[in-house]
Amino acid sequence: MDISTGSGATEMPNVSTGLDVRGTPSDLNDGRPPPHLAKYYYQRHRLFHKFDEGIELDEESWYSVTPEKIAQHIADRFAGRQVVLDLFSGAGGNAIQFALAGAFVIGVEISKEKISFARNNADVYGVAQYIDFVQADVYEFVPVLVNSSPLVNGIFLSPPWGGPDYTSEEIFNVSIYSEIVRLAKEVCEDVGILLPKTVDLENVKEHFGQCELEHNYLGDKLKTVTVYFGALVCKPQAGCDPNLGDMSDWLTES
Repeated sequence: MDISTGSGATEMPNVSTGLDVRGTPSDLNDGRPPPHLAKYYYQRHRLFHKFDEGIELDEESWYSVTPEKIAQHIADRFAGRQVVLDLFSGAGGNAIQFALAGAFVIGVEISKEKISFARNNADVYGVAQYIDFVQADVYEFVPVLVNSSPLVNGIFLSPPWGGPDYTSEEIFNVSIYSEIVRLAKEVCEDVGILLPKTVDLENVKEHFGQCELEHNYLGDKLKTVTVYFGALVCKPQAGCDPNLGDMSDWLTES
């Protein structure tokens, strides 16, 4: 398959992400991270095990990047797909793991700054040549793909949740993502979307229909939820890992 891996990003308006916090402890307030980022900084090696080798993150990425073990697991679910479209690719946490799992990745991100960090981070992991980052608004980019028949075998979305304050909501309403998921499924049936741990089964079923909802844990702590569609759905009776039965719910349309 001949796929261009151009180094440039399509120019669109930049979105500022505020405070830039990266590097070694000495870069952070004389060795101390800003208080509002402290808990994320102390878990930095859960985000990227190669953090000390030059990983770069902006403030938003500290609390929005997918922890590496979860990103690895999601990439395993996409195994065998040659081209994966990573929407809202951010600082590259998921794109890196898709590339390490053998896929060519197209990462779509509106922030030019985040793309710069993502390219650096992909280089740290030795997979920069397998990822092409496109600077674009996902909500404008995906509708164009619907009518263009792209060579995409899987689509992953990690949309913003509204910052750390999302946990203040008892239930996170997924209705805000129903249209972008619908459009993504028109491009490729095999879609996954990363969601907050506070989603509700019935709310997911109402807005997404038939899917698998998987609970993602680190140790004994629920961190995120991933919803899968199409052939990414993994049921124990279909020969998938039976251990998934303890952390997945399979939702069917009424």
